[in-house]
Amino acid sequence: MRPPESLMPSRRLPSSSTMRRGTHSRAAYLGRAAVTSFVASALLALLFGMPACADDAAKTCDPEGGPVAGDADLHCGTKVVVLAPDACTAEDDGGPAEVDPRYNGEGEDDDCKYHVTWTATNACFEADAYFEITLSSRFGNAPQVGAAPRIEGHLANDVGHTLVDADQRSVELGGGRYRVGPVRFDATGEWVVTFHLYEDCNHTESSPRGSISFLVDVP
Repeated sequence: MRPPESLMPSRRLPSSSTMRRGTHSRAAYLGRAAVTSFVASALLALLFGMPACADDAAKTCDPEGGPVAGDADLHCGTKVVVLAPDACTAEDDGGPAEVDPRYNGEGEDDDCKYHVTWTATNACFEADAYFEITLSSRFGNAPQVGAAPRIEGHLANDVGHTLVDADQRSVELGGGRYRVGPVRFDATGEWVVTFHLYEDCNHTESSPRGSISFLVDVP
């Protein structure tokens, strides 16, 4: 049997002022959460180099640039240079005779000390390009470590128009492999890209120091 309504406990509905306070508290909480999320994203961007928003994503290439196809590099013939690491401190001879840039993605360095292969990632107009370089000796085909390659370049038809160095770094991957970049091509067309090797050495015919240039097509 249901008790009379006068004896039933009353249920008080929240007042309009209480409801407003709850709404305001929730809005304040959501505002604080949004600020906290923004600050966290900014801190991640500063600490780890992560983009704080999608608009900051690095440019990617479609199509990708790469080697200019042509004749294989045969300038060394049967010449093989045996490296002498102690020659690093010998008197510098001013460098090797200039050799034309190579076609394709492999060739021999100017001194015929090394066989060099390469691939490029993101090689197109105004993108941050990286090169993966693999280096082995012509004598014994041994992987070469500690080369710390550095890249420079210029337009094939304008030596004064040089490659933009976007704070490039050389990372050794093991087994004679290196990842170098970023660099930036600020024009389309054919570029001459040079890999400098073992620049902490003086150059002699048998010292580790060397260089090699390739033609790169940049769309």
